[in-house]
Formats: sequence, structure tokens, C-alpha cells
Amino acid sequence: MPNYKTGENYAFLGLPPNFLIFDEYVVYMEMLTTKESAVILNKLKQIVMLGRQSGFFLILACQRPDAKYLGDGIRDQFNFWVALGRMSELGYSMMFGEVDKKFFMKRIKGRGYVDTGGSVISEFYTPLVPKGYDFLREISDIGGLNVNTEG
Repeated sequence: MPNYKTGENYAFLGLPPNFLIFDEYVVYMEMLTTKESAVILNKLKQIVMLGRQSGFFLILACQRPDAKYLGDGIRDQFNFWVALGRMSELGYSMMFGEVDKKFFMKRIKGRGYVDTGGSVISEFYTPLVPKGYDFLREISDIGGLNVNTEG
């Protein structure tokens, strides 16, 4: 690339960010054979470990954040963790590690906890999205991003 400069990233070169959104990650991994699972994990590891500088980001969504599906150092590369809904103490420890924090159950839609990469866990509220809202279209309209869906 003619505009490449050491220490800069994709934004410096005018490249757009790319997001791979993998919903129901754990359910999918549980459907695979051990060999298939290893192949997928290897590909995800490449995206997570090498992709950030080039503008490729991975977003995983799952009901139960089991660490056995985030091996080989991938887990440590995530910079934003969100836990929504009612989780068990085990679920919170899978999500945030062993922390000295009391988690409270409040029956509020969209409420949970977040760690933005600084190991400080805070209360978090998501916006409520109306039924029928086409968020994929909204995402694609932001800055002309291209949104592809599989599944």
C-alpha cells in the first residue's frame, strides 16, 4: 500500500472497519465435531489476533460464555464485555473472570454489566429496539458499510 506508515492502522489508510457478528456462538460450536471446532477456532483466532490493525473485529454473542470455546489466548484479546439479563455467579465469572464485585438482579429489560477493557465492571443499559426495526439496514447505512448475513 503506497500510504502505509509504520504504527498506523486501517483508519489512517482510509479503510472502513469490518465486523464479524457471530450470534449463538456457543450453540454453533457445540454442534461441531472436535476437528471442525478446531478449524473454526483457528480462523477466529486469526481474525482476533491479526485483524484489529486492519480493521477486522469479532463480536460474539451467546447465552452462556463458556471459556472452553475461547481458548488459545482469544479471550484475552476482547476489549468489551457485556452480560445482559439474569446470569448465575458462574456465568458472571465466565464473563468477567474472578472479580470482587456483587452482581444484583434487577428485573429491567436491557440491563446488565459491562467491562470496557479496563477491568472495571459497571452497570449497563442497552437501548430498547422496537419490534420490526431493521438494525442491519441501519448499520449498513452508517458510512456506507456493507452488511452481509448468513444463516
